[in-house]
Amino acid sequence: MVTFAPFTPVHGIFLAVTLALIGLPLVVARWQRTVARWIITSLLVWAASGAVLLITERGTARIVDVLPLHLCDLVLVIAAIAFFTRNQLLFELGYFYGIAGSVPALLTPDIAGTMPLWRVAYFFGAHAAVIAAVLYLLLVEQFRPARGAVWRAMAGLVVYVVAIGTFDALTGANYGYLCHKPSQPSLMDYLGPWPWYIGALGGIGLVLFGVLHRIAR
Repeated sequence: MVTFAPFTPVHGIFLAVTLALIGLPLVVARWQRTVARWIITSLLVWAASGAVLLITERGTARIVDVLPLHLCDLVLVIAAIAFFTRNQLLFELGYFYGIAGSVPALLTPDIAGTMPLWRVAYFFGAHAAVIAAVLYLLLVEQFRPARGAVWRAMAGLVVYVVAIGTFDALTGANYGYLCHKPSQPSLMDYLGPWPWYIGALGGIGLVLFGVLHRIAR
């Protein structure tokens, strides 16, 4: 068991390990790409295993509340498929969603309290796997977002909001934080009440996608 709270030394330790996991395959790829790919594959497998454990060991939580339907969960699937298939569209979505979504999630994680170590490790490891996979494709395999990629990513967000928002409304879940803000401090606290913070997040996402597109050129 581990007691976790945002902005504590424990949080800092997990962030440091996450950065190491992201950087390791990128450094190794300079000499041996096969080993680098195996490292990222291991991270992706660990993340997928953690998602299964979260569902099967949910305790008293409702099954509808522990499904992998947060955007970061779906991005893990997108990034994994992009990594193994080299699909251009999935790379673009994984790059934009993975970087723009995972970095804030790591800095302001919506987890706190005493819990099994594997749950905290899963949270940080899954985000590390996503970032490592898309950065490998970007920096090592030289993938680049194509023209119009930002608008495709925004269209994907609209589909997600409509689909998952409907699911939330029918089940009382809160995937994507579309019904209320996270229980832990986050950027959303400064974006106004529901539903205005959802639109504000969309605007921030558009700006971040544009910046990431320019960086990748």
